[in-house]
Amino acid sequence: MVIQAGGDLDCRTAARLHELLAARLSSMVDTVVLDLSGLNFIGVAGLELLLHAHRQADSRGVDLRLVTSAHCLQRALIAAELTESFRCYATLERALATVTGRVRDLYAAG
Repeated sequence: MVIQAGGDLDCRTAARLHELLAARLSSMVDTVVLDLSGLNFIGVAGLELLLHAHRQADSRGVDLRLVTSAHCLQRALIAAELTESFRCYATLERALATVTGRVRDLYAAG
């Protein structure tokens, strides 16, 4: 399962992405890839959303993978000391390289 988000991930847009993630993390998937390579900005609400999604994925046994090639996301994860908290990949292709089963794409515009 791939969810792609771009633009700004902040207090105005985090709720929509939260809805998409919550539904997918509650479904019967083994892996969710969150492709954030199209982000231009990530705020505190976006980081909180990622942490919440990480906890939800862990509790359900879902492998949550982040595509973190957006510079704003890399800087935010480093500043918040969260780089070790997530499975991060430079590209969507690398994130999907070891995923088995069917993958569906969903797009969320920020």
